[in-house]
Amino acid sequence: MGKRIRCPRLQAGVKNQATNGEPAMIAPQSCVDSDPQVRTQKARKVSSILQGLAPLGAGGSALDVGCGAGFVADHLRRLGWSVVGLDIADYRATAGFDFILGRAETLPFPSESFSIVVSNHVIEHVADAAAHLREVRRVLAPGGLAYVATPNRFALLEPHYKLPFLSWLPRGLADAYMRLLRRAEKYDVFPLTRGRLLREAARAGLRCDDMTPRMVAATAAVERSPLAKLGRALPAGVLRWLSYLSPTFVFVMRRVEIEG
Repeated sequence: MGKRIRCPRLQAGVKNQATNGEPAMIAPQSCVDSDPQVRTQKARKVSSILQGLAPLGAGGSALDVGCGAGFVADHLRRLGWSVVGLDIADYRATAGFDFILGRAETLPFPSESFSIVVSNHVIEHVADAAAHLREVRRVLAPGGLAYVATPNRFALLEPHYKLPFLSWLPRGLADAYMRLLRRAEKYDVFPLTRGRLLREAARAGLRCDDMTPRMVAATAAVERSPLAKLGRALPAGVLRWLSYLSPTFVFVMRRVEIEG
């Protein structure tokens, strides 16, 4: 298990021990969008999805995989949960929750450890999405909930590099596109289609409920943009249809218990 860190101060160049024994450098803050207002809004949207499905104020254990700047983890902590954040390096801009270095494909926790597991825009950064989902199921307690959000591979604008149609392309063409525009040598993100995400979840032993329409409504509730205002005015049936075109898919997943 990696080294647990409680409430540290971010210092460039500080080393922590990663789960593979290699030193993990704390990344510069420029690597993470830690704008408090933006991140707090996102944290509220995550908790709004879970709020109707779990007693978020009642306490319990929660894991935030790929916690990044830590705003989701900190928001869950403020709602009364005992939270552990995990990431491959220390990107935190907030404190107050336990933190451990580790990888999403090999979570360093005992089985059935958490009532809630959050994987918010993590799976597209993992080369083995199936392994990540198997680990989510393994550490999720019976009756627990996993919040999984990921970009739509067929979104018109790729959200990490802001290039149109980038994630639609085969890997070789995507790499060439990146080099042509001098963004990077390789396209290092692995977005999933909706269908593939559902198939991989089923193979991992997870049952999925599509929360994308509810997330669209939650976005409309907390944001003040013209698009958010339009979202508030649309009927629920229209929102469900539009969710298939959403740039982000959101699912709440539960363990499929094997009787025996």
